[in-house]
Amino acid sequence: MKTIAYIMSTYHIGTHNYNSDIRDVLKSYIIARYYGWEPKEEDLEEIISHTSYFDINVDDAIYEVLTMPREEITI
Repeated sequence: MKTIAYIMSTYHIGTHNYNSDIRDVLKSYIIARYYGWEPKEEDLEEIISHTSYFDINVDDAIYEVLTMPREEITI
């Protein structure tokens, strides 16, 4: 099972102030996925590009959250 803490530690996203915003974004995506939202493959790049953190680790973390099997998500 993957949680927000797992995602944050896997992608080395720290606990600085700007990272709390990232945590909130990831948490909202995880909750949406948990409750059934399935983003379309063609929308993934657009979703990631509109999350303006300019950090490859954040992009990778968002991509994992958006594509992981729903059964692996815990909140």
